[in-house]
Amino acid sequence: MTPPRPPELEASWRLVDCIRRYAAGLTAVHDTHFGTDYIEDGQVLALETLRLAGPSLVAEIAEATDLTSEAVLRFMRELRTRRLVTSSRAADDRRQRTYQLSDAGWEAARRTDTDLEAFFASAAANAREIAQLTESDGPVARPIELGTPDAWALAANFARTGQELSRAIVARLGEAREQKVQGRSILAVIAIASHAEMRPSALANELGISAASATYLIDALERHGLATRERNSAGDRRTKRVVASAEGLAAAVAVHDALQEIKPSLHAVFTQAGTIGAAQARDQSADPHASGSKIGLSLHGHVRP
Repeated sequence: MTPPRPPELEASWRLVDCIRRYAAGLTAVHDTHFGTDYIEDGQVLALETLRLAGPSLVAEIAEATDLTSEAVLRFMRELRTRRLVTSSRAADDRRQRTYQLSDAGWEAARRTDTDLEAFFASAAANAREIAQLTESDGPVARPIELGTPDAWALAANFARTGQELSRAIVARLGEAREQKVQGRSILAVIAIASHAEMRPSALANELGISAASATYLIDALERHGLATRERNSAGDRRTKRVVASAEGLAAAVAVHDALQEIKPSLHAVFTQAGTIGAAQARDQSADPHASGSKIGLSLHGHVRP
């Protein structure tokens, strides 16, 4: 496959940046109430499983979330330490344990529901922007079935789409290489790869971070073999530019291609979120005391980069 031209990579950088900002706000809601540090997509689905299914075995949660049994058990133990879940012996097999939300866990879930609705309302414009960036002339994505279309169900749809994006990137890079380009690293790599000339100060401006943070980030990219610093070949040779390595360019292209592959899913879920969020914002504007009401729209239509 011919690598995307820099303008195409730049478009991918804009899309990834928009998704990153949306995901940061979305995950912050769960993090606030469940004590997580940038909650993972599978963990969101684990909480949704406990909320809907009640007492569940580790194997049942793993099947519903695409997490390994080890990852589920680790997360359940973390939540139990925070007294957000309880465990008991399974009735059918005393060697196994079931996990369920505690009273404190149900209260955290209720508060999360309210704050998710407020987030979707406040981020409706961002969701619509991402929906526009993911418009395609190709086939329309299959409707996303929400079941009960409440805030938790919509958040679960984002988590599933985030997992879809991760699988698409891993399929191209492998798990070890994919781990190098999470968070701001991939934003930086795409930004560097999409510009012929990128000084550290320009990268800081592009990402909206401090010069010190940009230096730290570039150091990390160099350690992972994704970028290098070079002296300018012309002009002021005392200044340096940052250049994507072959590995960095491959990572940028992989993310670009993965985004293209799941663009219909992204478009569907962000279209839904933008529509629901806008409706929720109108409801809250009409009745400032209605922020705790359920989202009740039957629509179809996520990530954490």
